[in-house]
Amino acid sequence: KSLVAVESAPERASRAHLLESVRVFSIERAREQGTWDSCRRSHLQWVDEFTTRTVGPHGHDDCEVVDPLADLDREGNEIRAALEWTEGDPERSLTVCARLVNWWRGRDMAAYAIERFEELLRVSGALDPEVRGEALTTLVLMRRIAGFDAARTNELASDVRRLIDEMAEGSERDRLELRYYESAFDVGDMELPARVRAIIDRTQARGEPVDTLATHLLSAWLVANDPPSATSVAEEGLSLSQSATLARQAHAWEQNALAALAAGDLPRAQHFLEGALGRFEGIGQRFCSVHGCESVAWWLALQGLHDQSRALLAATEGLRARHHRYRSGFEEPAVVATIALLGERPDPDSYALLDTTIAAALDYIGDVTHRVGLGAGSED
Repeated sequence: KSLVAVESAPERASRAHLLESVRVFSIERAREQGTWDSCRRSHLQWVDEFTTRTVGPHGHDDCEVVDPLADLDREGNEIRAALEWTEGDPERSLTVCARLVNWWRGRDMAAYAIERFEELLRVSGALDPEVRGEALTTLVLMRRIAGFDAARTNELASDVRRLIDEMAEGSERDRLELRYYESAFDVGDMELPARVRAIIDRTQARGEPVDTLATHLLSAWLVANDPPSATSVAEEGLSLSQSATLARQAHAWEQNALAALAAGDLPRAQHFLEGALGRFEGIGQRFCSVHGCESVAWWLALQGLHDQSRALLAATEGLRARHHRYRSGFEEPAVVATIALLGERPDPDSYALLDTTIAAALDYIGDVTHRVGLGAGSED
């Protein structure tokens, strides 16, 4: 009792803590006796296993966890401590780091993740191509989120492309290629549809389940370039997502909403927007609410509710400025269409530093979404 403190909470299992003075003393003794590295390896192994259970082996919504980000938050100190140990197993650490892609961007830790990736890559020797490719694609995505030097980011993306081209054909190459297109998504890439469709065809030929990211990419590209074709691809993604996780289903609903908006089918758009926002809230991925609200703004603008749409856009622009969030190629088509309908772009700088204005706009989001039926979402 004099060495260990127990923390109890009704919503989670009890936690045991060493008193700080005891912990420091124990670490010193472990180093003196040569057991400290063994402790760190065991700790990293535990973090590896825990994150695999929580978000899946590749971290792209592969596990049916209701609120995976909350589970990661509870073990955040453990995760960071493991990833900051660079003398041990950089390959395993890089695998864990890449697996946490949604945690990094969902909790505004892109800059921290970039630091860990670059340090682990610096101290690592020869890496398995799949591990290196996964790490680099996630690093590219994080750099885009944080707005880091574009030239260097593009160099890294080119490195990933070369690495993929050198890999043997198979499911791992196809999976990594999809991650590459996600990290370097470009609505102007006219070869994207054919390449992604080829991945889908190869996956089905192998008798494997199709990664719903493939239809997500296709649908997002078509919304920007060929709206009439977007609906069928979005429906294909919705069908594939029925056997997938809640997160994959939420993204599929969002793509169907965007496709419906592009087609001008407002009732269908409302239905899928409501379902998408409710599902994102249900799984704790609140970072998706930013581009979800932008989709709502598009929907409102199409109905002529320009004041409401402006309020939503102003709030999301302010949130991006405050939290350093980026706008991906997936979100841009909806925002551009909204601005075109409004005839002007809200000035993000005028809202970025005005906390009271942002707070008022956010309150208005809740009021508007309640009045137009975009609240908790439906499960049917």
